[in-house]
Amino acid sequence: MYLEKSLSLMMNDKSKNNISSNNYSTILSKLKSQRILFCDYMKLWLETHKFKLQGNTYETYYGQIYNHIAPYFAEEGIYLDEINVFLSAKLDR
Repeated sequence: MYLEKSLSLMMNDKSKNNISSNNYSTILSKLKSQRILFCDYMKLWLETHKFKLQGNTYETYYGQIYNHIAPYFAEEGIYLDEINVFLSAKLDR
């Protein structure tokens, strides 16, 4: 569900993101059919939202994602479809 919501937000500003309805459908089906690492999804999310973010916000998010979030989840090997289970397990500790 988060995936669809995130991609629909990308569609709200087609002119800035250059994403057509056909591209949206293609991206959504590829992400659903392929297992994508959460760290790779975070990088993709940042790049698709960078034009909606102010410069300082983008730089902060970039630093957090590339220096902390992506390396951690890459090491853990967590896929996008596993993130809710992973986070629930972390919260239950």
